[in-house]
Amino acid sequence: PFCETNSTFCESNSPFCESNSPFCESNSTLCKLNSIFCKIKFPLLRIKFTLLRIKFNLLQIKFNFLPTKFNLYRIKFTLLRIKLNLLQIKFNLLRIKFNLLQNKFTLLRIKFNSLQNKIQSFAK
Repeated sequence: PFCETNSTFCESNSPFCESNSPFCESNSTLCKLNSIFCKIKFPLLRIKFTLLRIKFNLLQIKFNFLPTKFNLYRIKFTLLRIKLNLLQIKFNLLRIKFNLLQNKFTLLRIKFNSLQNKIQSFAK
């Protein structure tokens, strides 16, 4: 009831919904669905930002490709940064997979709760 009547509040306060999950569980699925959106959206934005950093690092390599010892060290360092960025992407993809599994579990819990409610209503 609270989340349904205050959907804008839940949409803009998904961290609130996540930290008050017992409240959301007993009131609505809306908070859960919005937190699912945020859990997927933010890692995707991180990946996008990391890809932009890799692009920038590759441009730096092109610019720094002069046969001096100093520039070779700069290139090595930039390549290490690219490697780190690729690891960050890998980590963010794993985080997305984990969040998707959490979302599946949440949706199953919602289905189970609705079935339980139907059974209870038939019992009455």
